[in-house]
Amino acid sequence: MPYISDDDILVSIKNEDGKMEDLPYRANKYIKRYFKNQDNLTNYLFDKCILTYELISKITGIEASRLKSLMRGRLKKVDADERRQLEIFFNKDYYKKLGKLNSKCCSCKKQKKCGQHYWVNVVCCPNFAKK
Repeated sequence: MPYISDDDILVSIKNEDGKMEDLPYRANKYIKRYFKNQDNLTNYLFDKCILTYELISKITGIEASRLKSLMRGRLKKVDADERRQLEIFFNKDYYKKLGKLNSKCCSCKKQKKCGQHYWVNVVCCPNFAKK
């Protein structure tokens, strides 16, 4: 699936003679040309049953029922591992509003210097200084 923008993919497209031809594309270019954006591609894949919640559940390890709620982006309590699995699969963070930094780093004065991503577990930090 061409969700990572720098992936090279082959797409079968009918040429002028009506024959199927494999054309190389950069994933981001393909998405913009045929679907305008990634959300439209995702909807198309779901509509054609190429992508299903069960399939995503097998790959990410998140329950299918929970996955539907997570993809809507409306849950208030989201596990960092689930959030990261979805971000890796779709190359999109459905919960940007929760912030990019680890909760420990969010309460630190020096977060711009060494702040860790939300999926990193910070046990101890020698640079920590409470805000």
